[in-house]
Amino acid sequence: MLSDRATTKHDALPGEVLCLENGVLFLEENEMKNVVKVLLVVGILAVMSSLAQANLLLHWKFDDTVGSTTAADSSPLQEYPGTVHDTGGFTFGDAGVDGTAAYFPGGTVGSYIDSLDATAQGNPDFRGSNFTVSYWMKSNSSGTSYPLSFDYYVDPECGWVFTYRSTPSMTYRLLDGADGLDDYQTTSISSTDWAHVVMTVEWEEDVEGQPYSLVTRKCYLNGDLLDTETGIAYAPLPDVTLGSFSAGCRQGTTSPRYFKGWIDDVQYYDEVISDADVAYMYANPGSVVPEPATLVLLVMGGVAFLRRRHA
Repeated sequence: MLSDRATTKHDALPGEVLCLENGVLFLEENEMKNVVKVLLVVGILAVMSSLAQANLLLHWKFDDTVGSTTAADSSPLQEYPGTVHDTGGFTFGDAGVDGTAAYFPGGTVGSYIDSLDATAQGNPDFRGSNFTVSYWMKSNSSGTSYPLSFDYYVDPECGWVFTYRSTPSMTYRLLDGADGLDDYQTTSISSTDWAHVVMTVEWEEDVEGQPYSLVTRKCYLNGDLLDTETGIAYAPLPDVTLGSFSAGCRQGTTSPRYFKGWIDDVQYYDEVISDADVAYMYANPGSVVPEPATLVLLVMGGVAFLRRRHA
């Protein structure tokens, strides 16, 4: 039961933000205005965050259950799950950089995962649109193999492939059916630890009938920028649909060079992410761009600003 004092109106004293009337607390008018301002700031920041967020089109976390024949796509639209082609020895469930990873057995008739069927329409454009590819890998196998490839064709031989060599090293490769190939090869890569591999590609505006001009291609390893290439002419391909996106081999060739080792957290964005984004992803395995906490920090900053204005 409320006391007599609690049933009478108590106006806010200087410095107070609440008043009591008939047992109910009310915000003073000025403070209510500030609350409305905070809510507006939160809404605006939420919209800005949504507009600024890099568009994650494919995300294979490889946290799938052992025996699964599909690699779930954890991107917002979930449009590109991977199909597991297992000839024996492939498995989900081994320890990864975040959750579990996929193990690929290698061999002459190996296993792989693919998506973006080459006969499908509406696939991402790797030949004229900006993009970023990120993944984690670990291998101590001998020889040369391909942990990741996409938009790859045999005739003419062209597309994008990441090549693991037992040196050990990692090659970031663009194959062009007209002009040979463009490579960047790392000096070394660990044969015992996980490695974070990222490539970003920015194109000039496509001109019909002219070669694609690569404005900037950047290669990263373990959060560090290794190489920046500009001005590469990439000849247009015949009028065919885009090639598949594959983990564990080089698709569409008689020499697929199946990868032996572990792959985790494959991500594909349809825009170029920043050096800071790459460093953040390396320091926080399994994270996506941008950092989710950014919005929270901005909101907290907005609240602090309004409180200072009220003081």
